[in-house]
Amino acid sequence: MSSLEEKVKQKKTILNKEIQLMEEHGGLDSRISDCRLIEKWFSLLIDDLRYLEIPQSFLDILDEKLELLPTYLEEVNGTLQVSDKLYEANNSAIYNILNAFYSYNIWRQLDFLKENVVIIGANGSGKSTLAQLINSTLPAKNGIVINAQKFLIIPTFNSIPSYNRVQTKLKEFQKKIFDDKRTFAISDADGYDYSASKEFQQGFNVLLSGLLGERIMKRNMYCTSVQQGKQPSKDEMLSSLDRVIEIWNDLIGDKQLFCDDSDNQLKIKPQDGDVYPAYRMSDGERVILYMLGRILQAPQNSYVIVDEPETYLHKAIVDKLWNYIERERQDCKFAYLTHDLSFALSRASRILWVKSFKYPGTWDIQMVEENVIPQALLLKLLGSKKKILFCEGNKKNSLDHQIFEVLFPQYTITPVQSCHDVINYVRAFNKLPGKNVEAVGIIDRDFRTQEQLGKLNGENIFSYNVAEIENLFLRSQFLEKYLEYHHENNVTQTISAIKSKVLNLLQKNIDLQASMYVSAKIDYYFKTSNISQGKTLEEVKTYYEAYESNINIKEWYDKRMCELQAICDTKKYDLAILVYNNKGLHACVEEQIGLRSQYYRNKALEFLKEASEDVKDLLREVFPNEIWKTL
Repeated sequence: MSSLEEKVKQKKTILNKEIQLMEEHGGLDSRISDCRLIEKWFSLLIDDLRYLEIPQSFLDILDEKLELLPTYLEEVNGTLQVSDKLYEANNSAIYNILNAFYSYNIWRQLDFLKENVVIIGANGSGKSTLAQLINSTLPAKNGIVINAQKFLIIPTFNSIPSYNRVQTKLKEFQKKIFDDKRTFAISDADGYDYSASKEFQQGFNVLLSGLLGERIMKRNMYCTSVQQGKQPSKDEMLSSLDRVIEIWNDLIGDKQLFCDDSDNQLKIKPQDGDVYPAYRMSDGERVILYMLGRILQAPQNSYVIVDEPETYLHKAIVDKLWNYIERERQDCKFAYLTHDLSFALSRASRILWVKSFKYPGTWDIQMVEENVIPQALLLKLLGSKKKILFCEGNKKNSLDHQIFEVLFPQYTITPVQSCHDVINYVRAFNKLPGKNVEAVGIIDRDFRTQEQLGKLNGENIFSYNVAEIENLFLRSQFLEKYLEYHHENNVTQTISAIKSKVLNLLQKNIDLQASMYVSAKIDYYFKTSNISQGKTLEEVKTYYEAYESNINIKEWYDKRMCELQAICDTKKYDLAILVYNNKGLHACVEEQIGLRSQYYRNKALEFLKEASEDVKDLLREVFPNEIWKTL
């Protein structure tokens, strides 16, 4: 490492001089920019060589690439000048060294694959391009890349080449990744690029040749040992193909793959039916065979890069397949590039999130760590293009979730268990580094004071001006629009009767409501006290006494009773639904207009979904402007 560090320092010194001279003598901005970028990489590399544990294979590649660094300047008539010809001659070299450093930075973010990793990102985030870049500086002797687009045609063989000959072809194939984003010109005579098509098709040819060649060789060696009077173990006869067949059969279950010794062809025997050739496999069955054949033949201690490992595979099989492969090749390190959340979470691996990509070779990649937010949910949210809105209710059919989906389409609505989860998730998400969007939370008032709500507002956590989410459908203006829509007679009288029912019920339950308010307030003070932070008995005692001194149960109760009684006396219906915590208030509507029990909720939700924006605004007004002002 020390010798490589010295070489980098020397190259950096030369590069600095050339940048200075180019600036003085009229070098093109693009050329200077390229050189400055390389200089930046050199500074990073010097630090890495001092403090990071970099595998020797990568050090060898870097050492090789450093020799590519060109000299841009030449002396003409006694004056150093930028040479256009020299620049053009070395343009590809500059591209190669920049590409090498782009790739090095990726490997650095992957911690040089010291452990398995899953790289997750949305479609279009640059995962396939990332795989190709990784391949450009992948250690040639121990690395393979399996691209996403696989053109899989299973061949039949008239003859099997020798094992040694097949191994040479296999090594060439393993080092190669096909660019599935290439293009070509179509002529009148030729509708597609036949050579490219042929290139994509050769995969199975090489892989199966290797598997069959090894199988024949192992069986021949076993027979030779027996003829020589030796007693070889049957395990010595087993080949990679035998293991591929064993795993394939275990995964598929209702069919048996086998190698017909009479013609050395792979065939399939269904549980019920006739034997048929392997080339009649389904797409998913071919992928399983391809993945097993490719990876079981990978060199020892390989880096295995797999783009979209779930492609063409059934959900029930994909996890089992990769579990098998990882067990079979424990000497290898795997990097999976995927957009499939369930697959990412199925791997016992570090998870990295591809946040963004900037052409030609800059990715923003961040580690996804387990925190307050469950990892599955966190991964889903990180890929969102909208702001995140956490709400109460752990199911997508919760009333909170359904209402917010209608009222706030600019958000990714995310229901979680409780108001405490909403608060914690918003705090945790907004502390994440490098996220694309911010999160907000909506919670029920639940007897909270304005002081409590104000503190939460400063953390992007808001409430609405009704006590319960169900009370939204009890707003006077909304009730009026709903009744008109359903052609109810005497709308004004009906609404007046509903209001009277709600107020009478509040009067009946006034003691319960005041008591619940006091209980909630005590609970809040306890949770915000410092009792749990006491490190000694004296500290615990001091914190508890401070907490106890703030508790005024009788005073709080009397004050709340007065407030509630005033609402009942003055018949302030709008204030009643603001403070009345009772999820059963819809019964007042149902009794008045003759609906079945617990039916109004669904009917009101249906109406809201079909209603005009003016009607939706009647409910949006209940929420702070911070929530819906971007509509």
